[in-house]
Amino acid sequence: APSYGPLPKEAYRSFMKQAIHHDVLGETSDNYVKLIREAYLIPLGLLRRQGRDYLATKSLGRHDLVSLVLNLLDQQPAPKVIYQHLTAPIYGLVPDQIHCLLYFLFIMGDIDIIKGTQSLRDHFETLTHPWSYDKIIAGHALTTEQVNSLTQLADFLKIRIPKQWTVVAQKQTINQVKSKSVQSKQKLQTLLLKLNEIEQADGLTEKVQQVIANWNALHQSSNEIYAFQQFL
Repeated sequence: APSYGPLPKEAYRSFMKQAIHHDVLGETSDNYVKLIREAYLIPLGLLRRQGRDYLATKSLGRHDLVSLVLNLLDQQPAPKVIYQHLTAPIYGLVPDQIHCLLYFLFIMGDIDIIKGTQSLRDHFETLTHPWSYDKIIAGHALTTEQVNSLTQLADFLKIRIPKQWTVVAQKQTINQVKSKSVQSKQKLQTLLLKLNEIEQADGLTEKVQQVIANWNALHQSSNEIYAFQQFL
């Protein structure tokens, strides 16, 4: 059982905002975020403490609750199906435990929670509870190799590297890379104008144009994950 009563909608909004703008597993001054971690995610066995920070439980995919949700994804179930499974025996969870479980799996990148053609990320301010959505599908995150590439790029661009690469952390970092790319493109385009005035600079001109084209790939999709994969 949770060690706290029903959570207000603002608690979930705070949790998602922390995930989008900061690191949901790192230090925070937001009491709602602390409450969800301590009263729900740790008792459910989804998180463990490490100093002042938190880490997802090792082998999360083998966790009973996580395994149940992931095994249903091929059917793209309505969230209410998940709630029916988890509120019934043998689990007997209360709705807030299931809300927290689904939010956590969403943030970790294992699932996406869809309303129409948009995600929980787009609607959490108004449609806070997952049971208000149409379906749950498999999440889309970067592979380990792609995360390594993003880590190298973020380090080169002096972007803070998150302690854990949740899907939200991946998207947040990619957005920061996109912002840096705009600045880089502006400088390269200025350089390109100067190169066009210089004879025998064709080789360098082509290289600069290729770098600009690579940066442009980051802006071809509104989905950060797809955009970065195209960039790679």
